[in-house]
Amino acid sequence: KAKLRSRKTASLYSGIEVLYKICDGNPRWLIGIINAILNRFIDKPKTTDIRDIQVDVLHETAIQFMNVISNIPIDVYETHKRKYTLEDLILLIGNSFQREILGPTFKMDPKGSFIVEKSEILIPEKLIDILEKATYQGAIILLNSNDSAFDFEVRGKKFRLSYMLAPLFKLPLRTYNEINLSTCFQENETKNIQQINLFE
Repeated sequence: KAKLRSRKTASLYSGIEVLYKICDGNPRWLIGIINAILNRFIDKPKTTDIRDIQVDVLHETAIQFMNVISNIPIDVYETHKRKYTLEDLILLIGNSFQREILGPTFKMDPKGSFIVEKSEILIPEKLIDILEKATYQGAIILLNSNDSAFDFEVRGKKFRLSYMLAPLFKLPLRTYNEINLSTCFQENETKNIQQINLFE
């Protein structure tokens, strides 16, 4: 099990503001997380820093959320290089943002959200089905809709990952500028080709 514990991580994922933000307005998530933190704090020695408990609970909750997402039955999206499940899609986006924000090269304007292009060549309809399911489940969050109710048309819209998943990728809880979703796929498949070449 990966550990997130560090001063920097404790600062990033602790505090009441973080709890409000990471739940993306979902009261059930907020109540569940607060109860988990309090129950664990009661069971721990009084010298235990509650910030460390919060970091652990948020990380475990993110893993549980990802497990829920991975168990959702849905068709896969297949390119000529590999297949993508809903979980693969979330990992692709999260890892892409992690490289942008935390990668070895400092970027003044890192990308941390994505636009679903309108082109069916770049974003086939099969992938749209997976994106819609990710939206229904709260794995990705619509950012730029002017409608009072989401019309489920994802093309041309801007999204970010749910903050609930941020601890898995060590991402800050903020909205960055957008990148085209197809760019995430291009980067990922280029990376896969490079990895394959290393072992040939």
